[in-house]
Amino acid sequence: MIISYRDNHLLGVYLFRSNLHGIEDVYTFLDQHPRIGIFPYGEEIDPDYQGVISTENGRATVHLFVYGGQEVTNRITVFVNHLPVRINGADFIEVQMSQGKMAIFDLELELAELDHFNSLYAIMMTTGEDYHLQDIFKTRTVLLVNE
Repeated sequence: MIISYRDNHLLGVYLFRSNLHGIEDVYTFLDQHPRIGIFPYGEEIDPDYQGVISTENGRATVHLFVYGGQEVTNRITVFVNHLPVRINGADFIEVQMSQGKMAIFDLELELAELDHFNSLYAIMMTTGEDYHLQDIFKTRTVLLVNE
């Protein structure tokens, strides 16, 4: 798993412009309303991706991104067919969010043992003493096709 952070001034307005017409202070809005999404590796970031992700040789590489919300620690669990995926020995990724920053995780999933059609999604929740500051968020469910 590779973790990288990108500045929202490069990506923020582009990512969310279709949903934010008429909002004067876009960055403040985004910092108060978290977004989380999954989309195919190598594609443009799309928080509302609804397509299909296909495997190659039993593996699929996907981007998972998180943006906005309070400055809290989040735990993100990725699910395939409603079962948590182990990532680096744990069943979650922990990320400390900062206003104005986006976290992007590149995840390689090994899926050779799975059926042909599968579901993929992630759930993010705040952890520790910050649990009451932010709601629980889920990505859209994506169809994962094991070729």
